[in-house]
Amino acid sequence: MQAFRQHPPSNRRLNLIGFVVVCMTLLAAGLTIWDLRQEAIKIYTEEIENLGAAFAEQTSRTLQAVDLVLDQVKDRVGGSSIETATQFEQLLTGRKWRQFLAERLKSLPQAAAIALIDADGKLINVSHRRPALATDYSDRDFVSYFRLHDDPASFLEAPVESRNASGGFIFVARRISGPNAEFLGAVVATVRTEYLEKFYKTIVPHERGLVTVLRRDGTIFTRYPHSENMSGQRVPSGSPWYQLVENGGIYRFKGSDGATHVEAVRPLADYPLVADVTISEADALANWWRQSTLIAIGAVCAVLGFVVLFRALGGQFRELEQNREARTQDHGTAADRPCAAQKRATPH
Repeated sequence: MQAFRQHPPSNRRLNLIGFVVVCMTLLAAGLTIWDLRQEAIKIYTEEIENLGAAFAEQTSRTLQAVDLVLDQVKDRVGGSSIETATQFEQLLTGRKWRQFLAERLKSLPQAAAIALIDADGKLINVSHRRPALATDYSDRDFVSYFRLHDDPASFLEAPVESRNASGGFIFVARRISGPNAEFLGAVVATVRTEYLEKFYKTIVPHERGLVTVLRRDGTIFTRYPHSENMSGQRVPSGSPWYQLVENGGIYRFKGSDGATHVEAVRPLADYPLVADVTISEADALANWWRQSTLIAIGAVCAVLGFVVLFRALGGQFRELEQNREARTQDHGTAADRPCAAQKRATPH
């Protein structure tokens, strides 16, 4: 027994070692999965931020090209010595001005038409004979705005859906003023939302990704994938989106489907618009989920392997201890036999 006490049971140490190995395996797997998740979040965050910048840049370039043509038309009108609203209507009608507008339109594949509107919202001339849009613009916001503001910058009107084609049209209007800054009319380009949506389609990420261009007041201008019910609607007033309009940023929110979505907000530098890129977080982390599943399966298999291994080793240690104990007992019995024989040989 003294020899056995000098050698404590090996199974207890073996179980402790096995427990530590299992814990370290699970901990290593958990830390790996966590690190991979943080890396995946970093990657998709940078991705949608870069995409937001690309979409904002493309939208700006599209509108800058329109502004350049509108400036050309405005300068041509300004050089025609038009001083009154009556002259504006009389001098800008006719074939000559229609041809001029049509020539300017050729350089704008993103626009459907260029029109001249008087101060009452009446169509004076247009780049083609049969305009696809209504000829009365008196109810448009840009007409009301220009009546009150001598603003040289372009006014971006919320889009209207097209009746004859897919998508809609965004109105880009420039004010034409008289000698005393009175409102004479406006030159207006109708930009196809489909033109922007085609560009967005080429690089939009993931199947459930969304690209949206909004005015800074939350009015939706265009979206890919296109939704007729979304154009002209506004972001809910309580949305954290409004806090990111000035400087941009990223925020997460629960969608109507209950899933978590990530949205990158990127304001345009030279227009009162914002480009948004929205993706489903589940889609963005799909690759991480696959990697994590493989790691978790590997960790479980490793743990099961360790359990089998340590149980087998435990069985061998128990067998060794039993053999050692048996040998100790046999040794003690053999040592007692000479003593017994000696006692029998001793005469009384």
